[in-house]
Amino acid sequence: MSLFGFRTVMVAGAIAMGGLATARAMPTDFAWGEIGIWDRRAGAQDAAPAEGAEPASLPSFDPEILVAIDLERDALDARALELDEKEARIGLAGIALDRQVEELERLEARLRDTLKTADDQHVADITRLVRIYEAMKPQQAGAILDSMDLEVSTLVLAAMPEKNAGPVMANMRPVRAQAISKIIFERSKLPGDQNLVSVRID
Repeated sequence: MSLFGFRTVMVAGAIAMGGLATARAMPTDFAWGEIGIWDRRAGAQDAAPAEGAEPASLPSFDPEILVAIDLERDALDARALELDEKEARIGLAGIALDRQVEELERLEARLRDTLKTADDQHVADITRLVRIYEAMKPQQAGAILDSMDLEVSTLVLAAMPEKNAGPVMANMRPVRAQAISKIIFERSKLPGDQNLVSVRID
């Protein structure tokens, strides 16, 4: 059956079922769709806006809201600028602090070297004095150390071997030998346990 004949049958059926008014109400532009149903040709195309129609306008905002938004944006920009400046100052302070730390580390290393040099020199001086007084006769060494500064006498005698320090101290005044013996004994204790108040120098 042709398309025209099928359409005629549809119209005739409409008249039989609902009368002439129903047949007249049927659209005259039906076509057989690709999926097996009747499509209306006019409905197959997307509706397009009419020519000359004005585009939809954007919604309007309260001017006070716009002003508030601008003020808030300005405040945020100012805050961001302030934070950037603070960050820059913190960065500069950090650089300065790093330089100070490096300088302190250099000074500390220099001080350690200086103290080590002084300590080594002090030990070397004591060792030299011990050798000098060991080379003397006990009578001579005792007489000199008996009248020397108590600290120096104590350091020299404390660094001497016992077999050499004994004869030297035997040639010193008893009160002086006792004071040196007391200092050597108390020196081996902890600082809080030392008792040098009762030491008699003369």
